[in-house]
Amino acid sequence: MLHGFSSSGVHYAPLLPRMRRRVRRILLPDFPGHGRSEVPAAGVSAETVRDGLFEALDTLIDEPVVAFGNSMGGFAAIRYAAARPDKVCGLFVVSPSGAPMPPGEVDAFRASFDLRSHADALRFVDDLFAHRVLMRQFLAWGVRQKFARAEHRALLTSLSREHFLAPEELQGLRMPVLLMWGRSDRILPRASLAFFRAHLPRHARVERPEGVGHSPFLESPGALARRIVAFLWEVRGQPAVRMPRLVPAAHGERG
Repeated sequence: MLHGFSSSGVHYAPLLPRMRRRVRRILLPDFPGHGRSEVPAAGVSAETVRDGLFEALDTLIDEPVVAFGNSMGGFAAIRYAAARPDKVCGLFVVSPSGAPMPPGEVDAFRASFDLRSHADALRFVDDLFAHRVLMRQFLAWGVRQKFARAEHRALLTSLSREHFLAPEELQGLRMPVLLMWGRSDRILPRASLAFFRAHLPRHARVERPEGVGHSPFLESPGALARRIVAFLWEVRGQPAVRMPRLVPAAHGERG
């Protein structure tokens, strides 16, 4: 389970109690310069993050896994699955980044993480979720602190067109693939979804749940966990007991 930019594996904690008894093992690596991982000696860049993650996964994965990722974690899961198809038997990504952008759009994307005030951070948090959340003030404070970290700024600065996914990386995916992109996602450009639709292999499925934003593992962890487990059964070639529809949790409900 691969996390997003400035996040860490611990942020998937709401999913774990709902999934743990269904699987043998869950891996939650922190990207280099994120969470409890060290900052690489060469600094944080798109290359050092990729190389560090690949080295960790190559070491940890001793049997084919289902790779799950959200946002930057979805991007990383796709790239790893394309490079190591013998290690990935299924791929489930939620609003993955990594789709090519023209130069001006890359600059605008970087600027969206430049939160100069608490009001900027509040707007980002409100865009992150389908509905306004009760802890938005606290989340905005935390997001602004993380985005300001030198290693995270360095990672954004290092991003260039050469790091984006190529169509052939998507087209070459042979394992079962599920892409979920909530209809209320306001973080990534709409053109990104169009890129994935155009280049994922024909066997891949795209789901567009209503009332779901960029981070359903925080908004609707119960529903997302059930969808992941159902996908695991599909990868095993067995019908799921129930194919749940992902719905947003009501205020105060944890799914």
